[in-house]
Amino acid sequence: MTTLEFEQLALDGRIDLLRREAIYLMGRRNLLHNVFLYAVDGFYVEVFYHRESNRIHNVEVIRTDEALNIYLDNIQLEIA
Repeated sequence: MTTLEFEQLALDGRIDLLRREAIYLMGRRNLLHNVFLYAVDGFYVEVFYHRESNRIHNVEVIRTDEALNIYLDNIQLEIA
């Protein structure tokens, strides 16, 4: 699947595909959401879970390195 095909899916279709095929990588929090990073078919996707309504608000393809850097900045590796 391409990013364009993924983006053409309705929200429920995106969620279903992620449940079946995606690999969870990590999460973060912003003011309103828990945001989860997934890898699927060679691209990255963020799932925005609205804490107050207890629902998935949006599922977006990551298109920039800046968005990935938010996650990379939180990875800490120890060298033994």
